[in-house]
Amino acid sequence: MSALAGCGGQASRPARPADPLAAMNVRDAKGEVTYCVSEDDESEREAVAAFHTTQRTVKARYKAYDPSDYDTLYADVQGGRCDVLNVDDADVAGFADAGAATDLTPYADARRREFFPGALEAVRYRGRTWAMPRHFFVQLLYSRLTDTTPSTWQDAFAEPRSVLVPNDDYGATAAFLQLAYAAGGRVLSEDGLSSALDAPENLRALELLQAGGLLEGDALENAEAFEKRDTGRFMINWNLRFEAGNLAASAPPPFAERRRVSVLSGAALVIPTTTANRDAAVALLDFLTSDPAYADLARDHGYAPPTRAAWASIDGQIPNGEAVKAALEIARPFPPSPQPGLISETIAKAVYDTVSGRAAPAEALKTASAEIDAALEDTAPPGDVS
Repeated sequence: MSALAGCGGQASRPARPADPLAAMNVRDAKGEVTYCVSEDDESEREAVAAFHTTQRTVKARYKAYDPSDYDTLYADVQGGRCDVLNVDDADVAGFADAGAATDLTPYADARRREFFPGALEAVRYRGRTWAMPRHFFVQLLYSRLTDTTPSTWQDAFAEPRSVLVPNDDYGATAAFLQLAYAAGGRVLSEDGLSSALDAPENLRALELLQAGGLLEGDALENAEAFEKRDTGRFMINWNLRFEAGNLAASAPPPFAERRRVSVLSGAALVIPTTTANRDAAVALLDFLTSDPAYADLARDHGYAPPTRAAWASIDGQIPNGEAVKAALEIARPFPPSPQPGLISETIAKAVYDTVSGRAAPAEALKTASAEIDAALEDTAPPGDVS
């Protein structure tokens, strides 16, 4: 998120709200709000239209941005031209670090039991909650219908190149994270100020990935390539929003009979500190994070809802719904940081170098850890980082 990269390190921490944002379904909200979406999405246009069927006193205006133009988006946030902001969950820490996100901790705490644990973990940074979940994708393990689901990751990687890993920074990093988390590893120190990557648990995960192979393209292209190629028995990939007839999907297996962990990522909703109509912004946030709105996203567009009640209402009616729900139960997010892109790029390079044989796992981890430490030198003062 380039527009925030220069704002992060020394920005003052946002003040807590003067009054709690814990009152859902605000009754006295009125006026207009602008819903800013970092990338045009028909599902969000539909959500705004649905909001207007439930609200007579608040009008929401939909505004979408070029996903490569965060400068314009952030300028509108700074200028008070966005009241609710839809961004990648990985970008939430950057907005919080720059003092641009309202602290939603009281609001989130009042609703904590509604959500899968990882959904709210994805929008926390330094012990506070700065956004609310909109939707997610989770990492699944895909196999051909002729193969049985492995009992552990070690079983899956038992044969060389039996597990294929996405060859994009986002997917490769997520593949590493779910193995590392399951092995007991972490990316950042507890205070978030330094790398914890060069550790035995992470090394075991990367050594396992060393036996894998690389796919090309995005999630859809990877699925199509995996179905057609002869090599590889399993594929690590995000849950697909369509049925892949020749593939079976399951939640990730445990690491050496220890923990099972998936990785999630998706969209989050921020209320900028510059909003001039916070009550109306909370009214829109209430609607966008309601179970009916989540269920509509799932039924009409295949997005995984972050609440248990929304799942119950759709009865698992999204592609590979049973596997997706099982993965959500054990999912964790990318490490919260104002430098999400750099961290993903650095970890992905370690995966590429290891799988391709350009570097030994221990060497690749040491290099990646040093690069992350260099990027975090200007990070804000210490705090509790989940």
